[in-house]
Amino acid sequence: MKRRNALQFSLMSLRAQAAFLILVTCLSLARVSFAQTTNNFDLHNVGNAPPQVTVLEHELRYESRLIHTRRGPVNLLVRMAAMKLRNDSDRKIAAVSWYFVVLKNREEEYFRLPYTTFSAIDPNKSKTLKGFFRVPRTEQTQTITVDDLQQPPRYQSVVIVTCIMFSDGAVSALNDSAKADCDRLQQAKQQ
Repeated sequence: MKRRNALQFSLMSLRAQAAFLILVTCLSLARVSFAQTTNNFDLHNVGNAPPQVTVLEHELRYESRLIHTRRGPVNLLVRMAAMKLRNDSDRKIAAVSWYFVVLKNREEEYFRLPYTTFSAIDPNKSKTLKGFFRVPRTEQTQTITVDDLQQPPRYQSVVIVTCIMFSDGAVSALNDSAKADCDRLQQAKQQ
C-alpha cells in the first residue's frame, strides 16, 4: 500500500513539474523585440492597416508541409501565422509588410514576428497571406510571480499591416514609424 501511494505521489509530482516547466518555458520565450521592429503601433486597435486594405481575419494554425530529405519525402506539421487581407483600392498590391504580435492579458507585448510577403492581390479581392511561426529565442530570464502561477496569463494575437506596395512601386505606410518597412519593401523589389 505504501509503495502504491509513493508511486501515485511521484506521478503527481512529475505532472506538477511538467506543468511548471511548460509555464516557465512559455514565460521565458516571451518579451523579445527585434531591433528592426521598433515601430510604435496602437496594439489595442486590432487589425491596424493602411486605409487601402482591410484585415478580415488572422489566426495561428498548423499546416502539413511535404519536405524532401535524403531519405525521401517527410510530411511535417508546421505552425503558420495567417492573415486574410482585402484590397480595397483600385490598384493591384504587389507586397505587404506585416507583423504577428502576441500580447499578454491584452496589454503587455510578449513578442512580434515580422513578415514580408510578395503576393499579388487584385483590386477588391481578398487573399490569405502566410508565414512560418517561429518563437524567438531569448537569453533573458523571466521571473514568475505567484499571481502568474495562480492565474495564468491570457494570450491574444494581433496583426498589424505596416506597409503595402502596389504593382507600380508606390507604397502606403500605416504611419510615419512604418516608413522603414516601406523602404525594406522597395529595396527587396529592386533585388
